[in-house]
Amino acid sequence: MDDPMAPSPQWERISELFLQALELHPEERVAFLAREAGDDPPLRDRVVRLLASHEAAEGGSDRLDNLFSGLEAGRAAFLLRYEDPAPGDDVGPSPESAAAVPAPDPWGGPVPGDMVGQYRILRRLGRGGMGAVYEAHDPVLDRVVALKFLMADGVGPDRLLEEARSAAALDHPGVGTIHEVGTDGSGRPFMAMARYSGGTLRDRLRHGPVAPGEVVRIGVQVAEALGAAHARGILHLDVKPENLLFDEAGQVKVVDFGIARVGGPEEPPQATAGTLAYMSPERLEGRPVDGRADLWALGMVLVEALLGRHPLRELDRADLVRAIRSGAYLTPRGSTPSGSWSSGVGDAAASLPSELSRVLEGSLALDPEDRPLSGEALAHRLRTALEPTLPAPPTAPPPVRPTEPGQGLASRRVALAAAGLVLILALVAGLAIRQSPRLLDATGFAGEAFAPREQVLVTDFQAGTGLGDLALATREALVVDLQQSGFVRVVARGRIEETLRRMEHPEGIPLHGALALEVAERLGAGAVLETSVARVGTRYILSGRALDPRSGEELFAVRTSGGERRLLGAVERLSREVRLRLGEASESLAGSRPLPQVTTGSLEALRLYALAERAMAEDVGQVIVYLNGALELDPEFAMAHRLAAAAGINRMRFEDATRHLRLAWEYRDRLPDRERWLVEAAHASETRYDPFIADELYRRIVARFPDERIAWSNLGNNRASWLADPEGALVAFVRALELEPETLLALPSATQLALVLGRLEQADALMAQADRPGFEGQMARWRVARAFWLDDAAEVVAACHDLLTGGYPPVPQADPREVCGSMLLIQGDRERALPLLVSALDDYTRLGSYRNLASILQSLAVADLMVGDTLAARARFTQALELADPNAFGEPDRYIYRSNLQIHAGLLGWTDLVDEIGGRYPPLADPDHLLGRGGKYLVEAALAVARGDGEAALTSLEEAFPPGVMAMGWRVYDEILRARALELLGEADLAAVHYREAADRGWAGFPGLTKDRLLIPEALAGLARVSGGTTP
Repeated sequence: MDDPMAPSPQWERISELFLQALELHPEERVAFLAREAGDDPPLRDRVVRLLASHEAAEGGSDRLDNLFSGLEAGRAAFLLRYEDPAPGDDVGPSPESAAAVPAPDPWGGPVPGDMVGQYRILRRLGRGGMGAVYEAHDPVLDRVVALKFLMADGVGPDRLLEEARSAAALDHPGVGTIHEVGTDGSGRPFMAMARYSGGTLRDRLRHGPVAPGEVVRIGVQVAEALGAAHARGILHLDVKPENLLFDEAGQVKVVDFGIARVGGPEEPPQATAGTLAYMSPERLEGRPVDGRADLWALGMVLVEALLGRHPLRELDRADLVRAIRSGAYLTPRGSTPSGSWSSGVGDAAASLPSELSRVLEGSLALDPEDRPLSGEALAHRLRTALEPTLPAPPTAPPPVRPTEPGQGLASRRVALAAAGLVLILALVAGLAIRQSPRLLDATGFAGEAFAPREQVLVTDFQAGTGLGDLALATREALVVDLQQSGFVRVVARGRIEETLRRMEHPEGIPLHGALALEVAERLGAGAVLETSVARVGTRYILSGRALDPRSGEELFAVRTSGGERRLLGAVERLSREVRLRLGEASESLAGSRPLPQVTTGSLEALRLYALAERAMAEDVGQVIVYLNGALELDPEFAMAHRLAAAAGINRMRFEDATRHLRLAWEYRDRLPDRERWLVEAAHASETRYDPFIADELYRRIVARFPDERIAWSNLGNNRASWLADPEGALVAFVRALELEPETLLALPSATQLALVLGRLEQADALMAQADRPGFEGQMARWRVARAFWLDDAAEVVAACHDLLTGGYPPVPQADPREVCGSMLLIQGDRERALPLLVSALDDYTRLGSYRNLASILQSLAVADLMVGDTLAARARFTQALELADPNAFGEPDRYIYRSNLQIHAGLLGWTDLVDEIGGRYPPLADPDHLLGRGGKYLVEAALAVARGDGEAALTSLEEAFPPGVMAMGWRVYDEILRARALELLGEADLAAVHYREAADRGWAGFPGLTKDRLLIPEALAGLARVSGGTTP
């Protein structure tokens, strides 16, 4: 039966001519319509009226009154028709003819703008034989949802409620989320579901076969979801491409449990419900069914995905039923017991890996007993079918893009025809203000010249006189919106600047024209986006022109415009059109949020943010000035809070960093996915101190955005600082360096980890990147660290002299006097070390750098102990208490300061000082805080060692951190305490392992970890004791 909602052939012709005319200059349209529809005046007139309505919508409020009056009188009512106008139909102004226009939905469904419960209808997504699905907005939770209605066929809310219960019973990532079930004002039942932006498998199949690796990935996820359902006694019974959706990350979601049932295999099947082409033989025969009926349907779906079409699609209903019931869809291949796909597609199946073919044949076995026993079993078989060539899961379903203008035009025709151009009316309402953004013109498509996940180099905006700062803000906004895409990657600004530097161009040179093409080609970008902004009257014109960097040929061009207050809307329209013409699927575009929602509504605030971002690598103090200005204009500007948190960390102002991080977290819904995930991961790491969640989030970011340097760097920090995984951390830092070699921000961490792992050659190779102008200080610090690691006392003295006299910019937590003083002290050069340490102490005290006081005073205490002055050494700890007022710095810095002093005092056997320090500084308020728990038990372990109780010390150390977690700052303390405890228990060999580890980490200690270096003598002395068989 034909779909009553389907557009008629005549309406398709109207839509086709309308879209073709839109591509032409207005002066060319008359001749075009005379040529294409001159012999059909009614057809021509309808297209002319559509064009007039479109022009009115694009023209602003001064031309809307005519259209509105026409709508009210009924003259434009044909826009809502879903069938041909009757011969002689009058579309004139009479109320009678307007009243006679059919409703947009014959069954009386909602229309855009209607409220259904708390949801506002946005558009209809689709309609099937049993219901319709709409996109709607939930203003309460500010989210987009999908509303499913059943047709008015006497089926009440029980049907939807049963479906919701089936889905809700499955807490599984592969099953679509159900929000609620309710009824609208007319009593029609509906179900609110999560709205997934990646489209359905059916959408993808319209564009041809799916690669075997991707088919396997889809099959594994669906099989696991079905397995979870079957384990709860729930059968889906309608598995088909339309019911397999993709979220933005590419995860498959099984939806529409509308005919699912709960029960055992002996219940009679619902053979009349579902889709015939995916019904298993036992269902068609009326035999009992179980979960293997769903696995048969999944097998058929996967075969269809591999072939790009259903293997039995050419059969009529009767022949289809006979083919499935008889097993004719499988025919013998030679003398082997396995089968091959019939209906003339055996050649396509023959090209598949044999193991994958066998798995699919097993899933489609005629007898359920010959199929996999469960979804999990099928998932396992699929996983192994392509080993070892099965690729990693893609971060998003490969989008389908038009390879030529005609394909894009066809998709637009279908969309407008299906909606009956109702969206034009919504556009009319949305563009009622003169300042509204408009798409002026757009021509061309990238086609095969641009591949998914390729990079785009966005040039500096060429701007008219006086628009320089505006151009900066506009480029920032454009890049932010482009980065919402999983299809397009934007070349990082830092990589552009590094390339220009290597090309020996002066700093600040504008990036346009031939220079932009050359830079893009060197960086392997797939396209250059030339951009410009100009003022015309009260509006701004934005232009984007995509060029092939290899040939310089134009791929496409787009122009948008908007008033000053709506300029961000014009940037958004430019970005979305660019993404579409690069090849991104419209379903993916629909998942992007409006630009002001993920940045700020203030153009000036965005300009200040862009200036701050550019200043981040050079002048962090100026960054704060810019960001304070941006946040004064928009206190909820989440991106500015995130950058302010990073600036606070760089300046060692951790309370400021924590405050801004909390605010970025609070306003995280105003961030694009990339930024939001970064904030969530940083919040997990720096506020909740949950390194496992942080690690998972950072891995998710680099999977979706593999070029996100910050995520790679933070992943390395998290693994080094908390997860005791120097190997994994080093891999992450190296990747961060590859992505942004111009700043080398991750270089110190990477080289120090290479030393921790004993890889001097790798460390030298990494540091070779800094052997260039601008990184002299970094090279000087490396020479000191390298000499110390090699225990080359003479080279340490020479390298420290260069570092101390070279006038290099300071580095937080790495004052050269503290670094060199502690190193010289450990090497026995007390005479050179003391003046450096005392000088650093004076400055730390004067400047209020309380975080660094403890390590300096601990160094001086070690210097006193080297000459046997115990009283002076104890006095250093007392001095630490007097200099650092408890109210002078916040948490967790104060607690770290407290714990470091207590642990060291305990190792020295000064238990009374441990108590005194604890009385001076309060513990963390949250007893479950990761640092609070770790510090507490490390101190207890130190006290146990001091009283000679090795067993109690080991018990406390096991309680300090969860399995797999260890704070990097306390790693050497942990190693020393374990070694001392094992030594007390007579485990000399095990104690030697931990003493050696403590010494190695001290030698390779990060520049700021002075306290680790101070423990080297203790570690070496302990190693000598256990190697000689003595006891403490």
